[in-house]
Amino acid sequence: MTAPISSSAAPLAFHTADGTAFVGLRQRPNGRRQVVYDEVSGKRVVLDLSGTAARDADILSALREGAQSRNALGGIIAALRARSVPIQD
Repeated sequence: MTAPISSSAAPLAFHTADGTAFVGLRQRPNGRRQVVYDEVSGKRVVLDLSGTAARDADILSALREGAQSRNALGGIIAALRARSVPIQD
């Protein structure tokens, strides 16, 4: 089982640069982590992160970076992949 997500200094949720979407990191009761992307328009995507090797700091850094992209969801996925954070199919 993975250690609980650290909520020390870094926020676990962000709004995109244009304010039209919310993105956050959560941990399921079974210890698996998920990225939640929720647009004002009603589109909601949940990305299940597989494995426990990725550090929370790397995931949060990817969320921050991706949330600044023009296409935030695509930017988040690209930033997670660039940091070798596995996304479950």
